[in-house]
Parts: sequence; C-alpha cells; structure tokens
Amino acid sequence: MGMAELCGKRFLITQCALDGIAGSEVTTLHLAEYLQQAGATVTVFTHWLGNVLGQLFAQSKITVIADKAHPFALEDFDYIWVHHQVLPAAILRALAHPPANPPVFLFLHMSALPGNHLEWPYICGLEELLSSLSLCNSPVTLERLAPCFSTPPPMAVYPNPVPPEFCRPHRNLRQLPHKPLRVMVVSNNDSPERDEACALLRQHGVQAERFGIGQRNYKLLRAADLDRYDAIITIGKTVQYCLCMGLPVYIYDRFGGPGWLNARNFDLVAAHNFSGRGPLGGGGGGGHKKTPPAPAGKCGTVMPRRRRFTGEAGSDSGRPM
Repeated sequence: MGMAELCGKRFLITQCALDGIAGSEVTTLHLAEYLQQAGATVTVFTHWLGNVLGQLFAQSKITVIADKAHPFALEDFDYIWVHHQVLPAAILRALAHPPANPPVFLFLHMSALPGNHLEWPYICGLEELLSSLSLCNSPVTLERLAPCFSTPPPMAVYPNPVPPEFCRPHRNLRQLPHKPLRVMVVSNNDSPERDEACALLRQHGVQAERFGIGQRNYKLLRAADLDRYDAIITIGKTVQYCLCMGLPVYIYDRFGGPGWLNARNFDLVAAHNFSGRGPLGGGGGGGHKKTPPAPAGKCGTVMPRRRRFTGEAGSDSGRPM
C-alpha cells in the first residue's frame, strides 16, 4: 500500500509500554509518524507512557491513549496494528459482536528470544482468529514463532523500517578516512568487552563515544548524529540506518557479533535482524564473543572495502518506511 492509498485511513497501533528509546518503541513512533505524514489518522494505545516517549509523540502531534477504560470502537478504525498482542478492553468486548466491515488486524513480533515473552504469541488462539497478516522482524524470528500457532495465520517478514531522513548519503561519504578517527557506539546494553575496546581505541587517539540509555546524549538518534562519525558500533535498527547512509558498521553488542558487516556475512547477519546473534563464530543463538583487544583492533583497521560495501548494499537494501 502506497502513501496515496493510506490517506484518509484510520489506524490504531497498540504496544504494551512506551517507556524509553529502544527498538520496538522507536518502531512504533516511526510507524505512527509515517502513517500520519501519508494522511492517515493515527491513534496509539499503550498501558504505560513514559515522559521521553510522551514528548516525542506530542512533538509529532500523535494521539497516545494510556487509559485502559477508553471507549474504543471497532467502527472507528480501518486497521488495528497490534504489538505485544495488546488489545484495549473495549475492542475485546466489541469483538463479541463485530460490525459488518471490521478493521484489518495486523500483528507484529520483533524478537524470538526465549526470555522476551511479550514478543511471542502468548495468548492462545488470538492471532489465529484475528490476524490478516502476522509480521516478524527477521526470517529467523518468523521461523521460530510459526510453530507456536495451532494454525499459523498469514506471515511475512517486516524488516526494521528506515525513516526517510536516513535515506541519503553520509555527509562526508567520499572523505571517510581509511582508519576511523571518530567512532560511536549506539546501544542500550552493557558489554564489558566492547566498552574496554573503546577505552583502548581512545588510548590510540580515536574518539569513541557511547549513544544510548544512561549516557548524556540519550535521545532519539537522527541522521545528523551519524554524520559526525566515521564508523558505528551497533546492532539492530541502527545497522539499517548506516546501510542507507553508506556508513561502515561494526556489529557487536551484548550477544557478541561478527564484526564488520561485509558482503560475505551480510545475508546471514540480516537473517538474524543484525542483532549480533547467530552462528557466526558462536553457534546456537549467540554471536561470537571477542576479548577487548579484538574489537579494538578490528575497528582500527582500514575501511575502504567496508565503506564501499555499505554504499552498495545501502542502495539496494536501505528502504524507507
């Protein structure tokens, strides 16, 4: 469905909590912004709205309702986009006597990690009855969650979307140095070996900064933030941003990771949503853990091929919302 077809449509997007700047929360924000820019009417329902996300939704003039008793009606929406299998009580009651033309239900799952229970289809039979399409953020997530359904609904992969602002070249793309002089870690997770590696990089004159929760620059990441750096250490959604901008990206976080993203590892890393998990060096569900000198040494090596690869891959795989 193109932007012209979205104009005038009415969407309800649900999510368990909108507390901080993290993967699923930002995906909900970007989806709501995109739909609104396309001319759709967007309402977001959540059980909990934190101050940081509340301000971001308010800045975009997107209505967020955190009242569990709000009188939602099925007739008020053309589409209901469900994350974490969250549905308002009024919608559940209305489903007992649905209208002649009920809304289309779409369900989203952004992880298949065993401990991330909210991302699993934990309400037995819900999606089988309602879902017109159940979306997963990677082929591996889809493969692992499909057997959880008694009769799987239609399923498809919905890779992390990229807002239009990232769909342009890095400001200094043609002048990026062979060795990175400015490196940014984008992560909300602790990784002692990664942090030690950054300390080693600083000892060798490389500017290495952290961007994420608990840091002084904890805010929504923008394309202009990436313009200030020669390479990024990250996982997940930010990898697609880097691909679109032609910025070399080193994939490593709490699960480990394969290191520099390149033509040899791209397909396998993408299948795991650029999460650092997978069989590359680690086997099973975990990525390859490195000792501190390893990521420091790898990040300090020459980058021409990495830069060329991200530019080429970004032209094909970096798609906006």
